[in-house]
Amino acid sequence: MLMREATCEAVVAKARISQPAVSRHLQTLRNAGLVRVAENGRWKLAAKSTLPVLARTILDAVVKA
Repeated sequence: MLMREATCEAVVAKARISQPAVSRHLQTLRNAGLVRVAENGRWKLAAKSTLPVLARTILDAVVKA
């Protein structure tokens, strides 16, 4: 299940990988502009309209799966 907004701990629980690994992956996604940190400290998917075409296509495929 793809979460639109989640804490790092929620991602750890869903992904069943370590917190340091999740943090590294989230930072990579942040650096790529695919996620951002909201004011409440939760990680959020970037607004779909701001994503490159390839990222939007991949996101659409994942959400439909």
